[in-house]
Amino acid sequence: MSQNAGAEPAAYDPRAARSREAILCAARLLLEREGPESVTHQRVAREAGVVFKDPMSPVRPWLRRELQWVAGELASPAMAGVAVTLMHRARWDHATAERREHLMTLLTDRISAALDLAAAGRELANEPAEPALVAAMLLGPMLFRRLMQDQPVSPELIEQALDSAVTWQERPATG
Repeated sequence: MSQNAGAEPAAYDPRAARSREAILCAARLLLEREGPESVTHQRVAREAGVVFKDPMSPVRPWLRRELQWVAGELASPAMAGVAVTLMHRARWDHATAERREHLMTLLTDRISAALDLAAAGRELANEPAEPALVAAMLLGPMLFRRLMQDQPVSPELIEQALDSAVTWQERPATG
């Protein structure tokens, strides 16, 4: 059975590979220098220089690229492990929970800006849900697929998440 090259598009993207390596390196360096308490979402992202980018128009392709980047990061067993560890640790560690909240605020603000940009560009068919809910609807299926089902995040899943989270104007036919 041949492997479907389209199943993990970001895994073959050299930029995603560099980002993944930077994140793993940052987490490893923080762990070695400062111990497990230093390995937080915010510290790793800051150390690696990798953050969710500012939205741009048209918004749907921007969101697709960002979600593909996340899928590429989650494709790495090491990064999936880091994500699970940080999510788990935030439940009991107040400082990690605060950092997670900061990152969630950043993500929600970026999604809000993207939705505002999409509305201004008449890309939306109706008023979207609140940005925090849109973020959950976009990222939740990806995290479930990768972390709970231990399967890759496919381009089809990303498209379905985009269609479920936001009602877009009719897209022109391609091909």
